[in-house]
Order: sequence, then C-alpha cells, then structure tokens
Amino acid sequence: SYATVRYGAAALVVAGLTLALEGSLAVGGMSLPTLLVLFVSTVTGGAMAVAGAQFQSERRFGISLALTQSPNLALLVAAAAPVVTGDRMARLPLLISTVGFVLAAVVGWWMLFTERATKQSENSWFPWREALSLAGVNASGLLLVQLDRLIIPHVLTVHDLATYGVLAAVAGSLFRVLQMSVGYTLVPRLRAADSVLERRRLIAHEAKLVGAFVVAGSTVIWFVTPLIEQWFLQ
Repeated sequence: SYATVRYGAAALVVAGLTLALEGSLAVGGMSLPTLLVLFVSTVTGGAMAVAGAQFQSERRFGISLALTQSPNLALLVAAAAPVVTGDRMARLPLLISTVGFVLAAVVGWWMLFTERATKQSENSWFPWREALSLAGVNASGLLLVQLDRLIIPHVLTVHDLATYGVLAAVAGSLFRVLQMSVGYTLVPRLRAADSVLERRRLIAHEAKLVGAFVVAGSTVIWFVTPLIEQWFLQ
C-alpha cells in the first residue's frame, strides 16, 4: 500500500540522515558532496533491500538475489576505476557504488509496482517481536564479521591485517556463503510452512545438506589454503 511506502521512505530518510551525520562526525573534513553521496546510497540501498525482501518473502529467490547482489557488480567497477584512471581519491568509487544502489532500487520498485495490479492483495503483517528478533540476529552476524577487522589493527600491524583478510576470505568464504544462503531461503519457507512437523522437516533437511557441504568444503579448504598462501602471500 501507499501507506507502507510512505512509512518505509520515512525510515530510509531517517537512516540516511543518521549515517551522513555519523560520517561527518567520525571522518573529519568530509565534504558536502561526499555526505550527499553517502545519504543517497543509504536511502537507495535500503529501498533495494526492501524490494529484495518482498521477493524473498514470496520465495522468488532468483529475482531477490539478482536484485540484492547486483550492486556488487558496481562495486567491482568501483574497485577497478582507481586502477584504470589513476585517481586515488574515494570520490569516484563512492559515486559508482551509489549508482549501483540507485539502479537496483529503481529496477526493484519498478517490478513491484508493475506487478501490483495483477497480484492478489495479501496481508504481510508480522509481529514486531519477530521482526526485532530477526533484525538482532542479522545485526549481530554483521557485527561479528566486521569486528575482527576493527580489532586486529589495534593489536597487530596493518600488514598482519591484510594477511588475515586474504586468508579469512579463502578459509571463511564457504561458511559465510552457507550462512547467508541458509538464512535467505530457510526463513521464508519456515514462515510458509503449515505445521510444526513441516518446519522440523525443513530444518532437518537443511541441517543434513549444510553438514555435507561443511565436511566436503572444509576438506578442500584444508589443502587449498596453504597453496593460496604460498602463491599470493609469499
């Protein structure tokens, strides 16, 4: 509904202003254009996430993942831009990343509004307690993923941080992908399940599948990681 859109837009604007204010306070000398880019990327990134979550709740995982992961393509371009242009300032990568968020948000919401006329209206309400629990789990996961990068430079050298970043990306990538994929697909299926027995079957099936991937992937990582360390970190 339009009321939902208004509430969501208001929340995104508040979040964007909050992050822009935090950025101006945390990073001294941040210019107004940079703060504006930060604000726009926050708002449009949130809008993209909302559109992706709607498709996720409908268990249309292909569209949802393509939408929410599309800014990573812009991130690759943003990472390559300083190498190609020789510009060592942060403005160009930030601008390219923001364009990726904007395009993803526009495409996602265009698809939602296009399908709105043909979809049957459904009640998508769910308890605030459940929403806050899910938000807390996601926030704690993101915090734990980034916390080591924030702590290591204070107890070790920057070179050690770089070494850790490479090895963690190799050794931890499989488990990070499993964590994200299970959470992404399992929660909507659990909500759509009609009985406790069906939910238990879903969890048991997911546990067997993830367990097999962990055993096989850990074996491969055990042998591959030393080779990558030798080739790239020598």
